[in-house]
Amino acid sequence: ERIIANFSSELHTSSSVGVMSQQQQTEGLLDPQQPLSEGRRYTGKHPIAATFHILFKIFALLVYLFCDLFNQNGFVTNFVIITLLLTFDFWTVKNITGRLLVGLRWWNEVKEDGSNEWIFESASNREVHQMDKVIFWGGLAIPPVLWGLFALACLLRFSFQWLLVVLLALTLNCANIVGYMKCNKDAKKKLQAAAGVAGFSMLGRLTNVL
Repeated sequence: ERIIANFSSELHTSSSVGVMSQQQQTEGLLDPQQPLSEGRRYTGKHPIAATFHILFKIFALLVYLFCDLFNQNGFVTNFVIITLLLTFDFWTVKNITGRLLVGLRWWNEVKEDGSNEWIFESASNREVHQMDKVIFWGGLAIPPVLWGLFALACLLRFSFQWLLVVLLALTLNCANIVGYMKCNKDAKKKLQAAAGVAGFSMLGRLTNVL
């Protein structure tokens, strides 16, 4: 009887431990603070800016792909809606999301003689989160590829009215790509120049001390 009692108590203890460990594992899977769940959610610094960086792009693509299902004979209406979405996206990326996600901003000014001048602005302390960086540059690079495929499809189908829409989308998207690539290059030059000035200044101080 003692042997049976000891065996039953050990069995009860082991089953209790197993249930507790199973509960802990389940809680770990459901706990949003666990490291396993961190890769499944946004971890950048500007979630709203990251959302709107891709939101208008997705809406413009969806309207272009599926507008004929809801409005087959309204090309003008579809053209206006897509143009508005593309314009909102261009302005948002150019003036807001670039400044918040990667610390860059560009614009173009027309001089009195009629020539254009590119002006670049970069944050002094560019602490860019890796996820924000991926979302920003990925959001700039992927849509032009898709619009390029749509342009090829329009040419093959001889759909020249929709080709105008696609060319407008390519123009606005490529303008932001060129602007931010030049702005990023200019920011790197400024950083290198600042590092060189700091190095010469430190060298001068060491020379004065010696």
